[in-house]
Amino acid sequence: MKVLNIHKIRDRHFRDGNLKYEHIFNFIELFWGVPREKVNQATLDMEEVLTLLSIELEEDIPGRERLLQAYEEYLLLMALTFDKILYGEPCPHHRSIAQSLEPGDNIISFNYELLMDFALYKLQNLAWSGPLGMAMVFSANN
Repeated sequence: MKVLNIHKIRDRHFRDGNLKYEHIFNFIELFWGVPREKVNQATLDMEEVLTLLSIELEEDIPGRERLLQAYEEYLLLMALTFDKILYGEPCPHHRSIAQSLEPGDNIISFNYELLMDFALYKLQNLAWSGPLGMAMVFSANN
């Protein structure tokens, strides 16, 4: 399974050695007070970062260009993250849940759960079901 090609935005590519992600790190430091060198120790919610970044993009006309650059860097980081988690074997915990499902089981998720989708995909249970979205088909053989 491969991620859609969202690794390039305009002339920027997440593997570009010149890309330092400085705008997104500056944004995080400005709003959360977390400097770049401590981001790996912080408990940031990246969904919250994207939400606040989107709000700021709508309201901050004078700083719009730097916010757009931060937004692009955020998208590139998410592409890199998706790229990393979709290689190799699924998370053993998610795989265990996927393997425990039986015919007639239902899962309701209110969040985009890429790791669970990947575990189900690797078990060949993942299918697209029109207006219902993702559907997992379980048989007695799985």
